[in-house]
Amino acid sequence: MTVTELSPPPVTTTTVGVVIIDRHRLFARGMEAALEDASFGRVSVLGTGDTVPRVCDLIRRHRPRVVIVDLGLPDALTALSTARRRYPSVRFAAMAPEAEATDVAVSALAAGADGVLLRDADPEAVATQLLAIASGGTVAPPAVLASLLRRRPADAVLSQLRRADLELWRMVAEGHETVVIARRLCVSERTAKRMVARLLQRVGVANRVQAAALAGRCGVLDSGRTPDRMETEHP
Repeated sequence: MTVTELSPPPVTTTTVGVVIIDRHRLFARGMEAALEDASFGRVSVLGTGDTVPRVCDLIRRHRPRVVIVDLGLPDALTALSTARRRYPSVRFAAMAPEAEATDVAVSALAAGADGVLLRDADPEAVATQLLAIASGGTVAPPAVLASLLRRRPADAVLSQLRRADLELWRMVAEGHETVVIARRLCVSERTAKRMVARLLQRVGVANRVQAAALAGRCGVLDSGRTPDRMETEHP
């Protein structure tokens, strides 16, 4: 499959361009005003749509940094997965109807979402989460993280990793951007991206949100130490 990449939009230090795909136009318009106000202008809504076929069209037209996809839309997960493949440089936030909707939220993360937002959250909280996602961070409600933790046994993951893998995993779980990881490992940013992609594949997760959740369960973040079972390097 051919990957469609965008030429980067003009870089600014204060504004994150966002596109909202939501089944309720009134909600999207209200969210547009609320986000721009709550973020003091750091979040700018570039466009809105109310059907999933418009996702890629709006990305091509507006070149946003983050796309918010309403999980209540028909075929939202398929659209999310397709857009993620076509536009890997764009960040995606899935809008869940409520904190208890863990199954659909976890499915959204598996489809490629970089974070999960709650529909009834305060605008200030959503604005902060969007800025974190735009900066390469990961966001998910506690109930979603708890669900992720129950899905993967720790021993099965740790048994296949080396010390270097765990150090990389720790940096990913702590929310460091790719450029920071590259600097710490003394490699290029492209190489760091490939290393992170391989790590996610090895631990069996779809994205950084799941990697962070699993790291907590496996003890990767405990006091910055390597778990006892990994004291010896694997060949």
